[in-house]
Amino acid sequence: MTEQDVTIETLVGRVFSAQHISKLRHWTSSNAAQHAALAYFYDSTDEALDALVESWQGHFDTVVGDVDVPNPEVKNIRDYISDEADWIEANRDEIAQDSPHIANLVDALVAVYTKTKDMLRRT
Repeated sequence: MTEQDVTIETLVGRVFSAQHISKLRHWTSSNAAQHAALAYFYDSTDEALDALVESWQGHFDTVVGDVDVPNPEVKNIRDYISDEADWIEANRDEIAQDSPHIANLVDALVAVYTKTKDMLRRT
């Protein structure tokens, strides 16, 4: 992925991309554990992201702007999810903008990624 500014829109785009990739892998997986892990990821990121974005909008009294969804080439889904978790964690403070409750919601999103990473380790 190319370097870009860290904004809520950047985060949303990256999560949308991860959801898209995980759903496609979910549908095509012949491994039951991987199928279940990616279903968990897709569903849980949807809930976590929705809570984060709606709280972010309420806290900052604005709405999310245009979102670009990257389309990276992914060879290993577990490594990709791990790398994305690392990116979110590294950019937590910039996304949260000094708001502790927004930071907590970013942490909750990261927890979905890391739990999925653990679930995929078992595949």
